Amino acid sequence: MKRRIVGLLVAALIMPGMMNIAAAAEPLDSGLTAGVFKYNGTGPGTAAGKAVTMLQITPRAGGSQMAIAIPNNDPAGTRADPNTAAMNVIRDLKAGDLVKVRYNKLPAPGTLDKIEKATARPGDADPEAAEFIRLGSVKVADQEYQGVLYRKGGRELTALVPNK
Repeated sequence: MKRRIVGLLVAALIMPGMMNIAAAAEPLDSGLTAGVFKYNGTGPGTAAGKAVTMLQITPRAGGSQMAIAIPNNDPAGTRADPNTAAMNVIRDLKAGDLVKVRYNKLPAPGTLDKIEKATARPGDADPEAAEFIRLGSVKVADQEYQGVLYRKGGRELTALVPNK
């Protein structure tokens, strides 16, 4: 069991892109999901049988494009009239810009709750880059190992260094 945990953590360090795809969006206690994505654009769509504008985004480490409905100013309206506050942020974006997005996954296709432009730290644009913080010891199952603390995508992560 110990070797498997160490192996998984070492694999996460060696293949950070795979780990970031899974960590692109994190579920929050409130039923919302949040993450940092690459902005691709907007387009027409439908949600709950009503015309809406769809926000098109991709996980910043790569993966499939997602489309999330931008709520209308008038929920009872029959035509797409996207939320003014969201559109004020989106108007200034260019394809490829990083955005922090919070959304409800259900009902499908998902509904935007909040969007803001994200500022990329050095290395954030490269899915294989991370910021080194420090080397230290990590306790796993009552045993100490050497570990690396690093920052990736705004999160601090720990990876074990294999023993010689």
